[in-house]
Amino acid sequence: MTRANTTHDPQLAAMLKRQRERSNEVHVGLYVRISNDSEGLELGVKRQEEDLRNHVQRMNPTSVTLYRDNDRGASSLSKTPRPDYDRMLADARAGRLTHIAAYTSSRLTRRMRQNEDLIDLAGDYGTRFTYINSPTFDLNTADGRQIARTLAAADAAEAERTGERLKRAKDDMRLKGKWLGSSRPHGYERGGMVVREDEAALIKDGIGRATAGQSLKSLAAEWQRIMPPRFWNIRQVEELLKLDPSSATPEELFLLNDGKRILDEDEDNTLRDVMRSWVDRRLARPGAVWRGPGIKKILLNPRNAGLVVDPHTGTVVGKARWPAIVTEDEWLAARAVLTDPKRQSNPGRYTRRWVGSSFYRCGVDGCGGLMYSATQRRGKGSTLPKVPVYRCYKAGHLCIQAAVVDEKVIEYVTDLLATDGASLIAKAPGVDVEGLRRQREGLRRRRMKLARAYSQGRFDLDEWAEARDGIDAQLSEVEAELATIASGSALAGVADAEDPVAAFEATADDIDRRRTLIGEMVTVTILPYKAVAASPVRPGVDAKLARANLRVVIEKAPPGQRIGPTSGRWKTAA
Repeated sequence: MTRANTTHDPQLAAMLKRQRERSNEVHVGLYVRISNDSEGLELGVKRQEEDLRNHVQRMNPTSVTLYRDNDRGASSLSKTPRPDYDRMLADARAGRLTHIAAYTSSRLTRRMRQNEDLIDLAGDYGTRFTYINSPTFDLNTADGRQIARTLAAADAAEAERTGERLKRAKDDMRLKGKWLGSSRPHGYERGGMVVREDEAALIKDGIGRATAGQSLKSLAAEWQRIMPPRFWNIRQVEELLKLDPSSATPEELFLLNDGKRILDEDEDNTLRDVMRSWVDRRLARPGAVWRGPGIKKILLNPRNAGLVVDPHTGTVVGKARWPAIVTEDEWLAARAVLTDPKRQSNPGRYTRRWVGSSFYRCGVDGCGGLMYSATQRRGKGSTLPKVPVYRCYKAGHLCIQAAVVDEKVIEYVTDLLATDGASLIAKAPGVDVEGLRRQREGLRRRRMKLARAYSQGRFDLDEWAEARDGIDAQLSEVEAELATIASGSALAGVADAEDPVAAFEATADDIDRRRTLIGEMVTVTILPYKAVAASPVRPGVDAKLARANLRVVIEKAPPGQRIGPTSGRWKTAA
């Protein structure tokens, strides 16, 4: 470990050491730390501070400085930084501390390398250490350094044994389907075992929509309207409570006053108590917005399907004890769609404005290319504004006004919804779903038994890996088949609504969803102009417009087949 923010200067260290030996001043740094404070009450470090202040009074200190690292480990297993520990060492090297006091030597560190830093600090700068429940030894002597190293080795070993026990306990809890604890999962109350109905309804609806092809961007806009983000962390709470009331918005001012009230109610209350109060009361965070990646992470969480996953391998280890929000098949179907490599990875770089872009097809013989939106002058040399058109992207064969085509397509699908309604929704093929589910559970049990047999030494590594890969391949096939069956129709909730036409018209502002709905019902082909130029036109009808309409061929999609755009994923459901 590098020394904190201070370069070692041997001459400066020797000078400070001589000054301390001649001076009667005692400047003490109190270091308090606790590894696990899941409640955020800081009771452990407060008790340590009280005992240490009483302990150093006999030293008649000139000054006492407190250094506190709460809820931070000191072993080699912990990756969390300890800012106050680093600051304390820097102050000692700068001559601001002559003594460092801690409850035990293990409160300072459980790492052998950091222990050597403390030994160097004593030898180079003359810093002395004192403890309440550990023997106080002089690190400037060989015997003192031996004791320090012996205690450090014992502390490191104990920390590693504790880590091994905790890992084994967590693995056992996962196999039993228990929740290991963390921040409150979206869709569940604090504790992770009770469903929070309003959030769970969004998750269930979102999984269905994502499976049917709706973009995460449009889903984020809908979530923002229904339920703005209610997630908080300590940093966000701290930043909000530092706001200047004169420049705060009404929402921020309410939270600012509320947070200060909570802190003033009890001197033991911390920022964590403020955060939990806001989360429990479902107070939205000002300015927070839903984004696609955040929604994707929520929808792909295995706990939504009541599954426990090994975080190291990502494999499902069993059913959980908490209630599921969706079935496992529905979750698998959403995962297959959202993790598809063909899915567009950066949908936020532009916003679609026209239904038929990258959906309608060119009707020139042998082409069949996609039509894309563009703009074009109304005529050669015209000074009128450009109009939106659809062009054949493959070879530039065709061009047609976008509004004319879209009006005809929407009129057609509206009539189709009014007449056919729920019959437009494709039925799942006749597959033994329960049999596939039993096969999936059997493969998972075989995988777990194989892992136990390997841990008992009954297989070598190569044999275990070969058997595991075979089981995983079978499991992937079964899960893919179940996911395909569970891929619901985008028309669910629209075609089977009480008023299908009204449900469809309500999607007018959501171009991505409207494209997906239309793609479930029809195919659209644009014919060359010359093919219909000679067609008769009724008197009183604009010839150009009539011929444009004749160029649009709309056909009902085959039952059970998804024809249109689904965020870059084209698939056959049957």
